[in-house]
Amino acid sequence: MNRSDPTLAEFMQYPTINPAERCKTYYLARDLGYPLIPKHQEALGVSLWFKDVDITSARQSTIDAKGNMQYSEV
Repeated sequence: MNRSDPTLAEFMQYPTINPAERCKTYYLARDLGYPLIPKHQEALGVSLWFKDVDITSARQSTIDAKGNMQYSEV
């Protein structure tokens, strides 16, 4: 939301010409996206912010001699 701009809010409100020709995924995207429009409009007046993550991690998978897989975050 902190990267919202007027173009994105306008894009999310794009009118449908003939919704009967749309597929199921269109309706799913519409139903999930429409509730976000007011949040984007609220975020337009807020200055940008970010979350600094000092500790980074990566997934690591190893396989031992017996064929057992070990998973860890390093």
